[in-house]
Amino acid sequence: MKIIMKTLAPVLFVSLASSTALADEKNRAMALEHAAVAASHAEKGHLTIILGHSREALHHAKLASESYHDKHMHMEKAIEQLQEAIDHANKKHDELAGKAAHKAMDHIHKALQ
Repeated sequence: MKIIMKTLAPVLFVSLASSTALADEKNRAMALEHAAVAASHAEKGHLTIILGHSREALHHAKLASESYHDKHMHMEKAIEQLQEAIDHANKKHDELAGKAAHKAMDHIHKALQ
C-alpha cells in the first residue's frame, strides 16, 4: 500500500497543480475577453455593456492576480529557505540544512498549486 501511495502521490500532485494552472489561465483569458468586449463597445457609446464587461474583466483579473501573488510569495520564501539550507550545509549543520530544505520544498509545492 505504501508503494502505491508513493507512486501515486506525485501524479495526484501534478494533476492538482495542472487543474489550478488551468483555472488561472481561464481567469486571465476571461479578463482579456471581457476587457476587449468593453473596449469594442466604447466606440458605440454602450455604457451598460461597457460597465458589465468591465466588471466581469475586473473580477477575473483580481482572481488571476491573487493567484499569481500567492505563487510569487511562496517562491520567494522557497528561495530564502534554499539559501538558508546552503548556508547551514556550508557550516556543516546538517539538521538545520535539512529543515530549511524541507521548508523550501513545502513552499515550492504551495507555489505550484
